[in-house]
Amino acid sequence: MTILPRGVGFATGRVNYAGAVSLRFGQLVIAFRAKDGVTAFNIDETHAPFVVPTETPADLELTCSVAALDVPEGPVTASGASSWDLRRDAEGGEDIVFRGGPNYGTDVWHLRLDPSFRTGTLTEAPLMPNRAIRADGYPLLEYVVARLLARHDGALIHASTAIVDGRAYVFVGHSRAGKSTMAAIAEAAGAQIPTDDRTILTIRDGRPMAWGTPWHGSLIRKTPDGAPIEKLYLLQQAQIDRKEPLSQAHAVKELFVRLIQPRLHGMEVQRTLEILERIAQKVPMARLHFRPTPAAFDLAVGGE
Repeated sequence: MTILPRGVGFATGRVNYAGAVSLRFGQLVIAFRAKDGVTAFNIDETHAPFVVPTETPADLELTCSVAALDVPEGPVTASGASSWDLRRDAEGGEDIVFRGGPNYGTDVWHLRLDPSFRTGTLTEAPLMPNRAIRADGYPLLEYVVARLLARHDGALIHASTAIVDGRAYVFVGHSRAGKSTMAAIAEAAGAQIPTDDRTILTIRDGRPMAWGTPWHGSLIRKTPDGAPIEKLYLLQQAQIDRKEPLSQAHAVKELFVRLIQPRLHGMEVQRTLEILERIAQKVPMARLHFRPTPAAFDLAVGGE
């Protein structure tokens, strides 16, 4: 696997898998299975660390094929701007059509999910010359993970994560808040950085956990690694380094507004709020006023 330095840009190499591939995000496993048993899947090298053995039990199993899209008729229930349209049937099943971003300009994937979100079918339009299915397609994969997490005691949030001595320090913030800057400082100080832009938060055996993801940011060497959360910080650039403790209610609000989650189902929203409340009860959160220097990370890890 190609290991790129920070800031070079995303890897362009592809990794191919014949007939099936499974990916793990936090505690979730999504299995992609070719309908014909032989069609290939491919992913960017940046996603390869998230691959697990295909026999790993899956939380969502998708039967996949390359074919012309059979887009369902009927009114659109919800829409993600120019990225996707969702139609929900009377039984709670969902049909989502993804347009695949500016590189395609057309419908690329049709995802059909059963009401339990345990199984589904995925059809990719025959746009690629090798007819391989992109298991890491954007926004398809991130969308599925975000929706699924809400049903499995988890949430996807705008945050970078640094792991020090087996404990995770999570730095929350919108774009340009300094997540990648703090990740670079932490990495230079010897911390492990599983992600600098999207962090998965979960509850595992009653313990809040933070996990890496492969999406976005400037850090290329992302990993699926996770660790118990020691501290949560809301980033705010300033002239003086200091920490400002947040109440539990304030912490939940700040986490909620930085979620990466299509709010399409009341149950998913309610469960996500419950997860954030449980995390805020167990992990202290503070606003970190910081300058982009090593002293700010030292303060976050333990200084006063």
